[in-house]
Amino acid sequence: MSRSSIASYKAGTTVGTKGSYVLRGTLPGHQGGVKCLKATEDGKILASGGSEGVHLWDLTTLTSLARPTGAGIRGSTSTLLWIRREDQPGEILAYGTQAGMVVCWRQAKTTMVFEEVTVFQMTHPAEVTGLAFDAGSNRLAVCHRQSVIQLYEMDDDMNANPIFSVTVPEYGPTAIAFRETRGRGVPEIVVCGWHDGRIFTLEADTGKIIATSQVGSTIGGVEFNRKKGVFCLDDVFQGTALYKTDTNARVRTFAVPRTKLAALPRQVAFADDGSSIVSGSDHGLLYVFDRRNGDVTDMLCVDPKDWVQTVTVRPQFCLLIAS
Repeated sequence: MSRSSIASYKAGTTVGTKGSYVLRGTLPGHQGGVKCLKATEDGKILASGGSEGVHLWDLTTLTSLARPTGAGIRGSTSTLLWIRREDQPGEILAYGTQAGMVVCWRQAKTTMVFEEVTVFQMTHPAEVTGLAFDAGSNRLAVCHRQSVIQLYEMDDDMNANPIFSVTVPEYGPTAIAFRETRGRGVPEIVVCGWHDGRIFTLEADTGKIIATSQVGSTIGGVEFNRKKGVFCLDDVFQGTALYKTDTNARVRTFAVPRTKLAALPRQVAFADDGSSIVSGSDHGLLYVFDRRNGDVTDMLCVDPKDWVQTVTVRPQFCLLIAS
């Protein structure tokens, strides 16, 4: 099995085509591909997921941290989510797996030690494709590839108490998020479908579909920015598309060239407090766009032969890339 490494970049000079970034270092050690990356809000810890399960990294020292467990029978890690709760002193990592498992690790106070506190399996198990948490209601929304969408209320010990479980026929969710409802109580849930481009809005307590829209393309990666009221997604045939969260209306398309016949999915992310959008590519470049005018502000070359699929961004505009 091949080894993969993660590259960490920060604002600086000499790396991007326009000289905006510098390579901080690489994090080698994954066997096989790296499917997902997520950094904590303060940018101190990185989680990376793949066939070996989850790896944890100290981004201050660029060293690996101990983890409670590997993949085992849970399968590859498919999605990651960091959670901060006002009643909890440390970070909480939630992740989903290929076997339909949802797992939570909790940081032991201010140390770099994590312990496993939650494990459960979704209905009709399949690859978990999306996780979202609403701190105001302590609710965790989850979806998997075989049409199932579930909502849980998490207690103080991160035990999952079911609220609803719905199945949408002939639908493959690829991302899930909470959407503000302008004072109407608990946020609604938005789910994006990968193969047909349908986006559903679900009622917060029952899971009833209350709105449907269509983006007209297969969807790769999706990133929501609740603060700005927008989300971006990978239109695998055109590039990165920016949408308004309240209306699901497309605002702008940021073209990302394709060099291969197959339209490969790419992950996308917001950066620089939401003013920039970052996208991978099928030809070794990471594209950085200005969200407001659509200009390419920089391109980082990872490897001309590489598929740059996995991207995340931490504060201070440090980019973390795995290809």
